[in-house]
Amino acid sequence: VHGCLFFFEMFIYFIIYLFNYSLCSSILLGPIIGRVTSTTARVMVEIDTSQIVVVSLVSSSTGVSTNTSLMVTSNEPYVFSFNSLVPNSKYVVVVNGFNNVPSSFYTWPSNPTLSDKLLFVVTACNRIEKTNRDIIPSTLR
Repeated sequence: VHGCLFFFEMFIYFIIYLFNYSLCSSILLGPIIGRVTSTTARVMVEIDTSQIVVVSLVSSSTGVSTNTSLMVTSNEPYVFSFNSLVPNSKYVVVVNGFNNVPSSFYTWPSNPTLSDKLLFVVTACNRIEKTNRDIIPSTLR
């Protein structure tokens, strides 16, 4: 009996440790909304600790949540993929257990018209120290 109580007590302390550890973690990058179709979406997130991360998409109209979880390594971006979304619907992105930057998106209609087929690209560099190091100063005249 004492051995079981000790094991249970240690298990509870471990769970509390993990809970507190995840509360100390923070999002370094994201959530960044990637490719969105009528039924799929991708969300990129990078955090500062290695752990299991759960990203949820919450439908604004129904409140139904779709979750994807991944074991992530600290300081590396990961893409969370979502399928079976409802066309022409708004979704709010939530990274569970973290302070979130408000972000949302709309899925495309199931049969988009020509005006719905907008294509655009956005790029960014969050590693400016590497970019600056790689530029040869003599070429900047």
